[in-house]
Amino acid sequence: MLPNGSQIELTDKQRRGIAALLSEPTTKAAADAAKVSEVTIHRWLNDPNFSAALKESRERVFESTLAALQSASGKAVETLRDVMNDKEAQASTRVSAAKTVLDIAIKAREQLDLSERLRLVEEQLKLQRGNGSRVRPHRQSANDDECGQVAPEHRVRPSLPNQWSGRRR
Repeated sequence: MLPNGSQIELTDKQRRGIAALLSEPTTKAAADAAKVSEVTIHRWLNDPNFSAALKESRERVFESTLAALQSASGKAVETLRDVMNDKEAQASTRVSAAKTVLDIAIKAREQLDLSERLRLVEEQLKLQRGNGSRVRPHRQSANDDECGQVAPEHRVRPSLPNQWSGRRR
């Protein structure tokens, strides 16, 4: 679907191309599977409508994969818990299961924290834009690495509501 809400019109060959791109490891293999040339695949990839349809298809595949993982996650946690609590299992196996449970719990907590922080930042940006404030781009400093990231030893972790108080500098 296009941003304006209309459907993307594709040929049968293009639909086969999308299916092949989603299932094959290379554009050459996808071209062979779709029975088109690799040049055609690359031409289609440069077409905004084809690219949008491919992106939408990838998102649908990813969402269904996540749904399958979510439905299996309860059983996976139950299995880890059973191994972790199994007095007959080797200690290394029980430790491995416990470590896995802790690692997943920590990652989930971090994800929730990041989601909340992002929500707060987006909320503050909306408020600033509503007040006519301009958001200034990040300027490279001596503490930034080659990718523009602040080195860990120089990072400051301010509380978001105060950091984005809207006051001008």
